[in-house]
Amino acid sequence: MTSSGQSKINVLYVLDKSGFGGVQSIAYALMRQKPDDVEMHYLFLRNINGRFGMQDVDQPNVHYSHDRSRFSLSSFVTLKRLVHEKRIDVAHMNGNKAILYGILLKLFFPHLVLLAHDHGGVFDYKWWYKVALRCSRPFYRFFLCVSRRRKEFYLKECHVSSSRVKMINNFFDMERIRAVGRETVAERDGSQDTFMIGYVGGLSPLKGCDLLLRALPEIQKQLPGTCVMIAGDGPQKQRLERLADTLQVSEFVSFLGYVKQPSEVYSSIDVLVIPSRAEEGPITLYEAWASGVPVVASDAPVLDERIQNGETGIHFRSENSEDLAAKVILLARDQGLSEKVVSGGKRQVTELTCEKYVQQLETIYLEACSA
Repeated sequence: MTSSGQSKINVLYVLDKSGFGGVQSIAYALMRQKPDDVEMHYLFLRNINGRFGMQDVDQPNVHYSHDRSRFSLSSFVTLKRLVHEKRIDVAHMNGNKAILYGILLKLFFPHLVLLAHDHGGVFDYKWWYKVALRCSRPFYRFFLCVSRRRKEFYLKECHVSSSRVKMINNFFDMERIRAVGRETVAERDGSQDTFMIGYVGGLSPLKGCDLLLRALPEIQKQLPGTCVMIAGDGPQKQRLERLADTLQVSEFVSFLGYVKQPSEVYSSIDVLVIPSRAEEGPITLYEAWASGVPVVASDAPVLDERIQNGETGIHFRSENSEDLAAKVILLARDQGLSEKVVSGGKRQVTELTCEKYVQQLETIYLEACSA
């Protein structure tokens, strides 16, 4: 029996915003699950689905604030109302804004159990955010993280005790990559010489898609006609389009925008490039592994701990477009190496399932309520 008097634990899973991205993909997959001992509710503090032509999830346990601005605080009113109406036992706060909201929420609901879950965000590792997290320690039961780097951040920079830090790896959603078989360059009719590079993710400075575009002219010197397929959207899209024009590679670059079914991308590319300047739990990496697509990724945190260089992917030096070009060319020319990293990725991804993630979450929720 919980503090709300229910036989199941009522959990409110709070996200900074809707749309697409790593934490959103996790939430959408969780919405299809039915944990045995937990009743899940979801709240998006800011609804930006319309920006990408996405539909709101039509489920009674999924809620959206009417906020469109990231700076508005009116979404807190919606959060507070849901906690009261749904008799929430645990508020699982995902993202920078949600975590800061949690501190305020605790003032109204002293018995509410709070969990902080950082997935990487605009405030990452800034000095004032460290101070805020230190101040939040009395309010939060557990701090969840998706990487060893984030765990060290909690322990050393925020002075959270090790017993209160829980590491839980992200997972890939089979529904996003199901059904479409993959073609290699040698199998495509009428385009035998077209080597296709893919990128899947948001278009923000942190994601480093500009590095991929800058590498393309050098790649084309060795692999003429190479094309790039960019699946994603974000604030840098127009700037990246202008950069492609400046580099005179526009005709070789396809900006697809948000792609609901990324399996269509993975089935069409020969290599996935992850040029990020920093990451946390790169779901596109896991999707590529599961799809049998070789990966070239920067050695920036946390990619350096996720990928075994030469075994599950190929690293290039972060911020170095020339090294990125060299590694793509290497993988394109060395079929044995490509097959090796594909096999390694497939072995690695077998443990990163939604079912296992749900079991881990349920255990954390139960422990949080009994602590």
